[in-house]
Amino acid sequence: MNTATQEFQVTADLQQDATLSELLANATTDIDQADKSLLLEAQSIVATKLLSASGWDIAKELFGLTYEMVDLTKLYVLPVLVEMALVQEKLGEHYPAFIERFNIFKEDLAQLTVALGAIHAKHAGRTGGVADEDQALVAEITLGYSTIQTQMETNVCPEMLLQMQMLEAAGIDSDVLLAAYNSVQPE
Repeated sequence: MNTATQEFQVTADLQQDATLSELLANATTDIDQADKSLLLEAQSIVATKLLSASGWDIAKELFGLTYEMVDLTKLYVLPVLVEMALVQEKLGEHYPAFIERFNIFKEDLAQLTVALGAIHAKHAGRTGGVADEDQALVAEITLGYSTIQTQMETNVCPEMLLQMQMLEAAGIDSDVLLAAYNSVQPE
């Protein structure tokens, strides 16, 4: 390969890298915006048809997924409640600050559980497709479940992990909590 060809290849490679960098940086053009608009419109049409065919089943599935997210917190909450004396002993002077956080955590979970139940009550027992007049209700239901899932992901789970780290730093490892959880589960 001669020098001019090598320089052309290097220039082409740099241009390709620059183009990839722009795409990766999510730079958009007018064509990209038009494509996104068409894609969003197509997604909306598909979503409407899907809701018409099985919207209540989708709502039921969303409830199940959201319920599982909330329900998994019992793997942490129940053992702490069972081992509260150990938690107090191990945390010592830090116990009041921990228990304040833990109680707020439980209150937040209780509020999310109430909200989950209220949303579920709006569609409990319904299956299959959604009539046109119920489209707004299904949108409200899916938004409600999405909001709870977001709260779980952004607030509840990080707080739970932080509290678990506090307990572990105090000498209460996950095996102790798991044993406590298993001790309160029916056989």
